[in-house]
Formats: sequence, structure tokens, C-alpha cells
Amino acid sequence: LTALLVGGPTRAVPYGAAAIDALLATIGRSQAGGSLVVTASRRTPPGIIRGLRAGLERTGGTLWAGDADGPNPYPAVLGAADRIVVTADSVNMASEACASGRPVFLCAPDGVRGKLARFHASLVAGGHARWLTAAPETFEPVPLVELPAVAAEVRRRFLASRPARAERATLEAPGRP
Repeated sequence: LTALLVGGPTRAVPYGAAAIDALLATIGRSQAGGSLVVTASRRTPPGIIRGLRAGLERTGGTLWAGDADGPNPYPAVLGAADRIVVTADSVNMASEACASGRPVFLCAPDGVRGKLARFHASLVAGGHARWLTAAPETFEPVPLVELPAVAAEVRRRFLASRPARAERATLEAPGRP
């Protein structure tokens, strides 16, 4: 099962319906008989959704593009996919895909600029993802596990914001509010 996660074009990651059509063709050539599930985000423009629907009618596959398509299968798709292709316009989609432990392929037909380029370079350098090529090779990804680092930072900031022990004792003395 291949999952394709489609966000929406931005200044940092521009793409249009033609690029998505080419992406579907690339995935179709490399799938070797597997299934394709596509999820769009609320930022996916209507023209790209129409292109996805038309492309999937030709090549086969399933599209979720909103409530009219039923309950959002996004969490199940991340859990069930054998590999994930994600447009490079969303840090959240790329991060969630990389946290799944599945091979993740980033797609940016017209390139990536700015902070997003640095973010994606770090995912690739860390072994969490690879750039999609005409013939993507499978690989054993390094799952993106950020929870321990985030928890440590929250704890550090929480403890730094607390009054010193002596100040707490004064504040907690009887008769003080």
C-alpha cells in the first residue's frame, strides 16, 4: 500500500495540477501492483483535487479530500501504508509520516526554498526520508522520535519558570495568599 499525502502549494514549495499528474504517473510506474490511497489536506486547492480524482480514475486508487468522502482515514493510512509519499509543503505531514516508521519519500516537483529546504535536508540527512525519484528504492528508515526531546525541553522551561526554593517557602508561608 502506497499512501500519498497531498498538502497545498506555497511560495516555498510551488506546484500545480500538472506536477501532481506527473507524480501519480511516477507512483503508478513504481508500485508493482500495489494499492494507492491519497489523502488531501484542507489546504489542497480544488484544481489539484480535481486532477487527483481524474488521475486516480485512470490509474486506480482511492482519494479522501474532505467530509464528502467519508471519515478521514489519515491516521489509519499512516499506520497501514508500506511506504508514504508526501508533498514537501507541510512540516506536519512530513513529520507525521516520518514518525510512522515507514519509508517516506518527499516530493517537490519544482524544488523547495527557505526554511522548508533546511527542514527536509535534515530529514534526509537523518535517514528519516528520501527524495522521490523516478524509481524509488525501498529503504529502512530511522523513525522520527521527537517526544523525549520535547518532554525534556518542556520540563526545563517549566522548572526555569518556577520561583526559587526560598521564594516558594516565603510565598507558601501561613497567612500569605
